[in-house]
Amino acid sequence: MLDDLKNAIENTKKLQSQSSDLANKINDLATELNNIKTIVSPVSVSAGGAASQVTSVMGGMLMCSFGIAPSSYLSIRATTLTSSLPSSNISDSKIGVNILPFGACTNPANPAKIPFVFPWPCIPTLTPFIPTSPTTMLEKMPITTMNSKAMCTFAAGGMVNFISPGQFNAKAT
Repeated sequence: MLDDLKNAIENTKKLQSQSSDLANKINDLATELNNIKTIVSPVSVSAGGAASQVTSVMGGMLMCSFGIAPSSYLSIRATTLTSSLPSSNISDSKIGVNILPFGACTNPANPAKIPFVFPWPCIPTLTPFIPTSPTTMLEKMPITTMNSKAMCTFAAGGMVNFISPGQFNAKAT
């Protein structure tokens, strides 16, 4: 009888280990599916459209696909102005320097999520912006435009894009 109980306990531990492995694999799969969804999702304004050529400047507004609030865009290039405001290039995607956090994160793949606590902390780690005007350069890198996007590598699948460029006069050529 005691041996049967020991075997039952061992089998239970094996099942718990297997279910934990399955849960991890399901989370990995969900992360990959979010990445694929972000990559194949349609863009609301075409890259060749007029909006893609409006340059983004200090005071522009950004939104993360998993954020709960917009963020302000800060350019630290005070010597390069567009419509009397500091301009930026695709490397200006640093959190705390160029972009403020987006309030909180709703991405289920967020590694900082706390069980039974929602929303989760927003700690974005962004790639450089994807250029939409590669021929207009600022300090040897393409400028950012209304259609420039950056990917969040902290909470996989997050995409940051401009919802307001901060000005409406200057366009990239």
